[in-house]
Amino acid sequence: MGKARERVFEERKELVDTIIKDLENGEKTFWQKGWLTAKPINPTNGVSYRGINLIKLYMAAERMGFKDNRWLTYKQAESKKWKIKKGAKSIRLEFWKWDITKKVKDENGKEKEITEELNSPIASYFNVFNAEQIENIPENTSINEIFRNNELAEKLINNSEAKINYAFTHNAYYSRYEDKIVMPNREYFKTEDDFYAVIFHEMAHSTGHESRLNREMPKRQFDKKYAKEELIAEISSMFLQLELGIEISNNKNHFENHKAYIKHYIELLKETPSILFNVIREAEKASDYILKFAKK
Repeated sequence: MGKARERVFEERKELVDTIIKDLENGEKTFWQKGWLTAKPINPTNGVSYRGINLIKLYMAAERMGFKDNRWLTYKQAESKKWKIKKGAKSIRLEFWKWDITKKVKDENGKEKEITEELNSPIASYFNVFNAEQIENIPENTSINEIFRNNELAEKLINNSEAKINYAFTHNAYYSRYEDKIVMPNREYFKTEDDFYAVIFHEMAHSTGHESRLNREMPKRQFDKKYAKEELIAEISSMFLQLELGIEISNNKNHFENHKAYIKHYIELLKETPSILFNVIREAEKASDYILKFAKK
C-alpha cells in the first residue's frame, strides 16, 4: 500500500472512531448537527467539495469554529497573493483517480485519446486552509444571505418517481413493494425544515428501488443490514438539505425515531469501518438522482 493510500485510510479510521464515540456518548453525529450554512467551496475555481471531503470540512469547521465556507490550498492562496496566517493548521482531503487517459493509434494510424478504468484506483491527498486562516482574502459575500430554494425543494417532491401519499399518521415510511412513500400531513411537523428532512429521507429510500439505483434493501428492520440503508437515507437527506440551503433538522422527534438504529450503527461501523465511505457514495448517488427531478 502506497504512503498516500496509507494516510488516507489512517484519517478515515480516525473519522469513523470519532463517529462511533459520538454515537456511544449519545451525541449528535455529522448528519444530525443542524447546520445552516453555505456548502464548502473553493473560491479560486468555484467548485463545491463533495462526499467525504464535504463532511470532513463541515466537521473541521465546527471543531475549529470557522464560519467561512471557503477552503483552498497553499498554492492556490499564493497564486492570488493571499497569505496563510502563521501557525495555521490545514485539513487533509482525499482524491481518488478512477481512470487513466492514454494516447493510442486507431486503425488508420491516427493518434487518439482513450479513457480506461483502473483495476485499483489511485489515492492521493491535498491540504486546504479555511479563508479565516488567510490574510488579504476578499470578504466572503456568498454567505451574507443563506441560499434557500423552497421552490426547487417543492419541485423535487412534486416530481418524485415514487408516489407520495399524505395521511393522518405520525409515521413516515417507504414501501418498496408498492413503490410508495407515506408521509404525515404537513401540519404534523413543527417546522418546514423538519418536513423536508423527513420527506427527503423517504425519497432517498425510494431511489433504492430496482427501477432506479437498485440497492439491496433488507426487509427486516432494526438490524445491521437495514441500518446501512437507514444511514444512506439520513446522509442523502443531509446532502439535499445542504444543496438547497435548508437548515438540517434539529427535530428531537426525528432523532428519537432513529435511536433504535444507534446500536446497529455502532456494530456496523466497528465491524466494517470502510462501510461508512460506501454509504457516503451511495447517499451521494441517491441525492444526485433526486436532484435530477428538478429537470423534469
